[in-house]
Amino acid sequence: MWIVDALVIGIALSMDAFAVTIANAFAYPGASKAKSYMAPVAFAVFQGVMPVIGYFLGSFASDIILQNQGIVSLVVLGAIGGKMIYDGIKDMRHPDGEEDGAEGAANAPKRDLSVASILLQAVATSIDALAVGVAYASGVAPIGFVAIIITLTTLATCTVAWFIGRKFGEILGARAQVVGGIILVIIGLRNMFF
Repeated sequence: MWIVDALVIGIALSMDAFAVTIANAFAYPGASKAKSYMAPVAFAVFQGVMPVIGYFLGSFASDIILQNQGIVSLVVLGAIGGKMIYDGIKDMRHPDGEEDGAEGAANAPKRDLSVASILLQAVATSIDALAVGVAYASGVAPIGFVAIIITLTTLATCTVAWFIGRKFGEILGARAQVVGGIILVIIGLRNMFF
């Protein structure tokens, strides 16, 4: 029965990573193949490793980290999302500074998703997984297997998210970067206040 529980927990934990992956794919439809594969893998690895860290840290240390989770998430996702919004708006402008959605989108430079952004987003979206590790410290289920299930679940959901986001990102052009940035800021605000 713990396998089903771990699967459900894995799906629940992967939802932030799913949304961030869609935002990244929106904003960077021209990302290299390496980055396209790296993003879901990084999210999956961090989602799987955090419960193990929580398991070994115990409730005291993880409580301190979890109390600051919202702030960390808001700062990281807000900063990355804000930059994406800024770059997207800048890319939709003519050289003379006037906005032109269609032409600006067509002439927008192709930006690539950075490794640093991927890793920061992976940390920001996986902090809540620490609590899962603390819950499993009582020995209800083997943490190693739980971590593997969470990792595989997140990998699957983020891979699907990348393809969904990439398709819509190509349709939206430069506007997709603004939409992606807004999604990241909203996720950061939600993690901070809810």
